[in-house]
Amino acid sequence: HTLTRVGDTIRVNLLLNRADPSCDVHSHIPHRGQVDVRAKRGLKLEVRLPEWVGSADQAAVTVDGTSRQTESRGRYLLVGELKAGQQATLTFPIHEQETSIVVERRRFLLVRRGNEVVSIEPPGRHCPLYQRDHLREPATRWVERQRFVAEQQIPWGPS
Repeated sequence: HTLTRVGDTIRVNLLLNRADPSCDVHSHIPHRGQVDVRAKRGLKLEVRLPEWVGSADQAAVTVDGTSRQTESRGRYLLVGELKAGQQATLTFPIHEQETSIVVERRRFLLVRRGNEVVSIEPPGRHCPLYQRDHLREPATRWVERQRFVAEQQIPWGPS
């Protein structure tokens, strides 16, 4: 349910990279607070903002480089109509947050960008965990992949 469809409305529920027959979602998170949605056919777009984005007022939307006014409904930003080939770009603040946690009576300091853990102290002696300084850089690292989009979805759960 990263992406759900109701009629001609597409709801992006999780800001993760995703290919779909109706659109492609390209997430720049955690490098920067940006998500691009390219429509493959006409649709209405709604995007769920993560909890670490304070409010919809902190998000900006452009469609093919032109600013667009939006409304919000709960955590969803109502982007509106996109024609085939148009790209909506959402931008919002992303910052690092430190959290202290206790696991098995040991205290750890986590550093997160959005929901992504980019560092943990102590990292561990034999197999250091979360040494991900590259995720703190603002330039998104893309890997070219051929994506597969199934013609029809497999229904999961009871029928």
